[in-house]
Amino acid sequence: AVVSTQSTGIKLEIANFYLEQTKQKIRENSVEYEKAKFAEFLEVHPSGLDRTREWIRDSHSESGPLATMCNAYLKLLAVDPPKPETTALDQERYSRLGHNTRFTLLVSLLSIRLSSLHEDLSEPSFLSSLLTTLRILAPEDTNPAEAADLIQ
Repeated sequence: AVVSTQSTGIKLEIANFYLEQTKQKIRENSVEYEKAKFAEFLEVHPSGLDRTREWIRDSHSESGPLATMCNAYLKLLAVDPPKPETTALDQERYSRLGHNTRFTLLVSLLSIRLSSLHEDLSEPSFLSSLLTTLRILAPEDTNPAEAADLIQ
């Protein structure tokens, strides 16, 4: 058992050594790979990043570059967001984040409105009814436990 453990440890050390030795080559190759893929993209779309330029232009703010970027990324959370080329790999994540943001806003507004009704919001039957309604309105990937936590 001791020999097996030592043998496994030695194998891991050797593997880590080779990974360290090849790390720089991997970085160089990944840069070259990305350059090649971008060159292929430019062959198909010679004008470059049209949708990205349009996305940033539409988000332009007189308040400066930080406000422009904030506006641009907030637009990605919209129901039908722009689809700039530079965010193509993250579209699903932005869509899910947008759904969750809208749902959180809905729950917050609902909580504020319901608190003004002077009803006992902690009553189990009321909470159950509210959660049932919110499940209908919530995006498919919303965790019911998270929704319950937001209300309580």
